[in-house]
Amino acid sequence: MATSGLRRFFELVVRPFRGAAAVDAELRAHFEMTVDGLVRSGMSEAEARAEAERRFGDVGRYRETLLRIDHVTGRRRQRRD
Repeated sequence: MATSGLRRFFELVVRPFRGAAAVDAELRAHFEMTVDGLVRSGMSEAEARAEAERRFGDVGRYRETLLRIDHVTGRRRQRRD
């Protein structure tokens, strides 16, 4: 993940619970940004998608982790409010 990707990842941690659709949209956005960058660097669309998939690895695992973080953070905020 690039620096901007890491920054956006940590933004997920400090936001209130948003649900699976928001996490999925965030992951999709990061994937598409990676593909776009690879295409700009000279790869074909197909090569860029394959490389992005390789770089991202187990997206399902990341998704579950982000959902868990999002849920726990949201619950903590609710208790403080």
